[in-house]
Amino acid sequence: MFAANLTILRKRPTSNLFGVVADGPGPLGSRPLVAFFMVVPLGGEIGMLEMLEHGLISLAWRIGVPGVTKLLEMAKFSDDLLDDTAAGSGAGPSTCKVERMVVHPSVQGKGIGTWALGTALGLESDARGVHCVLGTQESRNVTYYERLGFRVVCERDGCGSHHWGLSRAPKAL
Repeated sequence: MFAANLTILRKRPTSNLFGVVADGPGPLGSRPLVAFFMVVPLGGEIGMLEMLEHGLISLAWRIGVPGVTKLLEMAKFSDDLLDDTAAGSGAGPSTCKVERMVVHPSVQGKGIGTWALGTALGLESDARGVHCVLGTQESRNVTYYERLGFRVVCERDGCGSHHWGLSRAPKAL
């Protein structure tokens, strides 16, 4: 349904950053970005070049030192949660992780995130035969990710909220 009017973009085939844009004008403008997420190897990082290309470096200037400090604390907590999730699911060292999944509020609930993430999981998890892990702080997201084949592996409180770590085994092709 969505393949006809949405496109998943990557700056280059090896990029870990996925953007979903509408192919025509709509309520968000011409070719608006409607979703964004990253799929990276567990323990892997987004490179400086990719951060510059996508404007992530400028975040430090926009939110200030206290905001950056809080983000670094959350990143460490999240990395530990995902490491524990991978270990608890029996996933190997080549596990990938989904991070920063965001769908624009005006198009949430229309299946766009499900379609885009499902496509990316096919490319990054299923085709490579590796588990995929992710974490969420929203209880409603647990049900959403379970529909995509993830299962809750661990839960913990930290950084002011409750967190779930989920894992998904690769689907046979």
